[in-house]
Amino acid sequence: MKNFIIVLLLSLFIALSVKIPTIYAFNNISTLNSNNIFKYNNDNYTLIVKILKDTNKDNLIPYADLINIEVIDNIPNSTTNNMAYILSLPQQSSFIVLYTPTSNNNYVIDGIIDNVSTVINLYYYKDFIAVEQTDSSSSTNFTKREFLEIFFKKNKSYISVFKKNIYMEKIIKNSNCDNNDILKEVETSSIDYLEGDFPRILCVNTLTLYNGIFLNLTNSYEFIENKKDTKKEIFEWCPEIECFSIKKEL
Repeated sequence: MKNFIIVLLLSLFIALSVKIPTIYAFNNISTLNSNNIFKYNNDNYTLIVKILKDTNKDNLIPYADLINIEVIDNIPNSTTNNMAYILSLPQQSSFIVLYTPTSNNNYVIDGIIDNVSTVINLYYYKDFIAVEQTDSSSSTNFTKREFLEIFFKKNKSYISVFKKNIYMEKIIKNSNCDNNDILKEVETSSIDYLEGDFPRILCVNTLTLYNGIFLNLTNSYEFIENKKDTKKEIFEWCPEIECFSIKKEL
């Protein structure tokens, strides 16, 4: 019995002397190989600093603790299992850093997409990167806007070669009325990628105009559809000028 108690006390002493490792919150940052994760101390701040150095954005390092980071592992339609980091500062534009896996299970930088708004979707289309965004900046031109922007890799950076509103809502003061009535303009677009020798994009655009009537009883507006126009456009990739230009209207 005495020996059992001694063994029990020794076991308890050993257990208490073992240091419990610190657990960090990764915020889904778990796509780098295990060696790199340990190298970064499992710390998003250190990862952000490394990415800023990779992209020659050392001027942002003093603000690294304010930067939000998101990861897209295995970007849809990527043939090389590329991954993307989206970095953004509050009230600032974001930028996307793309990494390509190497044969030794590391990642090397593939390119940078600068000056994007809040990213809501990202995927490859052939040799292009398609980025769906929502514009969070205040503007007198629209009250809500979501748009698609397509980028093409040139050297180590990606350049914008196509931009189209997916949804845009605009409020306009009705200059023909002396009261509080307004107009609301809503633009929507569906995007389809067509097969062919050259990349082609079919856009079906609908522009709807509403009359807004102010209701004193509820202190709100009631919108009544006034006019709707729909048109179809095909944009084709032109490698000579490095952009999608309109091929024809249907």
